Amino acid sequence: MLRRLVLGMSVQAWSQLCGMNIMMYYIVYVMESAEIGSPLLTASIQYIVNVVLTLPAILFLDRWGRRPALIVGSFLMMTWLFISGALQQYYGQPNTPEMRTGRSKDITWIVVGNRPVSCAIVACSYLFVATFATTWGPTSWTYPAEIFPSRIRAKAVSISTATNWLFNTVLAFAVPPLLWHINYKTYYLFGSFNAAAFVHMFFTAHETKGFTLEEMDDVFDTGSRAWQRSGPGRSRLEELETQLETETAGKVKSTENICELPKAPQ
Repeated sequence: MLRRLVLGMSVQAWSQLCGMNIMMYYIVYVMESAEIGSPLLTASIQYIVNVVLTLPAILFLDRWGRRPALIVGSFLMMTWLFISGALQQYYGQPNTPEMRTGRSKDITWIVVGNRPVSCAIVACSYLFVATFATTWGPTSWTYPAEIFPSRIRAKAVSISTATNWLFNTVLAFAVPPLLWHINYKTYYLFGSFNAAAFVHMFFTAHETKGFTLEEMDDVFDTGSRAWQRSGPGRSRLEELETQLETETAGKVKSTENICELPKAPQ
């Protein structure tokens, strides 16, 4: 059970360490460093992207599965952060005190006079948020609530949620100094966190789609690898769906037989 508790806490921790806080809390700084015309407007668009794409992800999460969302999401977020960091590293420059204007006085690294690169940085930010909204956003809350049996679920989920807010608080204080002192390297740092999350989820996150809380012990305690189908051959939910489909088909067939007119005698 300790292994599952650590997994639930890790999922919540990685959901913070993936870098979403940079893209949401301090997005105006990101846009200012990219020298975009209206940082507030571009930041507002990003919030809209997050909300709009989270809703369909919640609806289709049972179709995609939890494990693919965690693994693919980590890989894609890592990609967007590394690209954004590389663009700022190779096309940016230090924002010296002489260059700092009223709008850019709070940043130490800036992309000047290169609109295509600035647009690419903004695009990476949007793609990052879109990836999080469709993968880790809903899954990081769904997964820890599913993996624990009923007898300890309330306490275990509470500890996992507390881990989320602990890392949220730490990053709220840590990110501004990071952006000030190591600027574009911050993207490499959080990209590396996503790489670590990718490896961690690949080796430890079992698929829980379709299983009931009562079946979680079978999913995690059978000794199978996380990337292998574990637990009962078919989940109870799948059996109920099959039974319902069979009963529905039988009722339809019976109705057709009742409604069928008798043939006229020859």
